[in-house]
Amino acid sequence: MNNTDLVVMLGNLSHSIPAINYFLGGFSYILGVTFVVVSFTKLKESIEESGGQHTKLIVPTAYFLAGCGLFFLPSMIDLFSTTLFGTGYNILEYSPANRYDVYGSVTMLIQMAGFIWFMRGCVLLAHASQPEQGQEGSKGHGPKGFLFIVASLFAVNIHATGNMLNHVMSQLILFAGHLTS
Repeated sequence: MNNTDLVVMLGNLSHSIPAINYFLGGFSYILGVTFVVVSFTKLKESIEESGGQHTKLIVPTAYFLAGCGLFFLPSMIDLFSTTLFGTGYNILEYSPANRYDVYGSVTMLIQMAGFIWFMRGCVLLAHASQPEQGQEGSKGHGPKGFLFIVASLFAVNIHATGNMLNHVMSQLILFAGHLTS
């Protein structure tokens, strides 16, 4: 495999990524609606089990919040991106892809992975709320889900993340230079 084959492969992949993102958006809508329905059934079950006294509302609330987060995935990503990185460009808008722009193709691939990580983080946070699963590893799903969401925000905003890391590294170099002189 030579370099031109890799460039052509990444170019072909970059043309299919917007369609994959539309599929992921539709899948997140369906998953969000499913989680909201599950939250209402779990709320009903917990009220019936306890007879109206001291019900545990953490599980239905977690499923409801995860379902809303998945249903409003583009809005949530835009909200978190604006909060963390400010305004400037919309990461959900794709410019026409150049077939031989490897940098743009890899950027789109990383952003698509960020969408997948956000959905995975919401699912992990929802499943972490269930203490009765009986699995020993279920307690670790909460922090793991939160880290998936944070990593997804950095991946979706890969340009701003690169600029931030560049600035931090240049400031560290300047600081190290002042320490040695």
